[in-house]
Amino acid sequence: MADLSEPELVALARKDPGYFEEIYRRFAGPVGAMIYRRLGDTALTEDLVAETFVIALSALRRYRGRAGLRLWLFGIASHLVNGRIRRLRRDRHLMQRLFAARPQVAAETVSDLQRKEAQEEVRSQLALTRRLILELPPNQQAVLTLCCLEGLSEAEAAASLQIRPGTVKSRLSRGRKRLTRLFSKHTFPEEK
Repeated sequence: MADLSEPELVALARKDPGYFEEIYRRFAGPVGAMIYRRLGDTALTEDLVAETFVIALSALRRYRGRAGLRLWLFGIASHLVNGRIRRLRRDRHLMQRLFAARPQVAAETVSDLQRKEAQEEVRSQLALTRRLILELPPNQQAVLTLCCLEGLSEAEAAASLQIRPGTVKSRLSRGRKRLTRLFSKHTFPEEK
């Protein structure tokens, strides 16, 4: 099955849902990585990956193949993530739990301590980035994630989200500017 092209695989999966397992095998990893980059939570990622593929299976008959399976699945996942983020925003307590510090491992040597400090700094920056991205409107979050973290071109992101390339450019620009302002406010708080 690994040698089947996407159109062949879709055609077979439409007739026999057993072939959908190959679609899942090929694309669950990239879809999960994209979701995790936006949410930063393994359990939520697993839930949304499963939900993405349940929706994709039920919508497979309507799939037209214009953007490719990966982009189509990214679009489904982005819409699910946006909905989840809206719900998370309604419950600030849950959002704080989402980004809570992970258990720490004790360092035994000086080099371990230095490595641990560097890892903590990276974790801290990632947590800050996730929190700040969550402050952006969901449509800007989706475009930033697809273009900057997933490496999609603006045209691919547009196809995935079913919007015009110009809309991707403007959301990307606005999202970057807003994220930069949020970072500067957090990094260099105004002195009183």
